[in-house]
This record gives sequence, C-alpha cells and structure tokens, in this order.
Amino acid sequence: MNSDSDKFDLSKSECQKLLSSYLSDEEYINQNNSLDNPLSLIHAISVVARARGMSKLARNTGISRDGLYKAFSRHGNPSFGTVVRVLSGLGYSLKICLKK
Repeated sequence: MNSDSDKFDLSKSECQKLLSSYLSDEEYINQNNSLDNPLSLIHAISVVARARGMSKLARNTGISRDGLYKAFSRHGNPSFGTVVRVLSGLGYSLKICLKK
C-alpha cells in the first residue's frame, strides 16, 4: 500500500483482513481520527463500511449504495450529515470531547 488514499481501492475481503489486526472496528476508526487530517477519518470509515458491506449500510442509512461509494471514494467529499448517518448505520455515535 503506497498511501492512505490507496485504502479506497481495497476490496471487501482486503478491508476485513486489514481490520483483523485491530481489536475492533472502533479501535481502527479512533486510531485514524485526527483533526489535523480529517481525510484519515473518512478513510477509516470507508474501510469499515466496505468490510461490513456497502449494500447493508445503504439499507441502514437510506443512502444509495452508489451514493456511499461516491461519497467515500478517493475524490469524495461526504457532508457532515452523511458521515454522521454512516457512523450511525455502522452502530456508532459521534462524541465530542476536550483535547488532551
């Protein structure tokens, strides 16, 4: 893998394999959550979404499968609302806390 953006090109099985080295999907997302590089969080959400299945996520969020792929593609720019809906569809909520 040459860069973080290559994660967008991973297949479902490649995403599952990548996530298998973490204790949980949540750990992977949190490790890639950086205010200095928001694209890192988008990459992490994309990997988890692909590993779990975009069709199922589309049903859970009401966002079309194609819309999800477009929003979380290499050149996508998902809105904050889309990110929140996708996190919710994956079973997560957004929590704000003070920087340490």
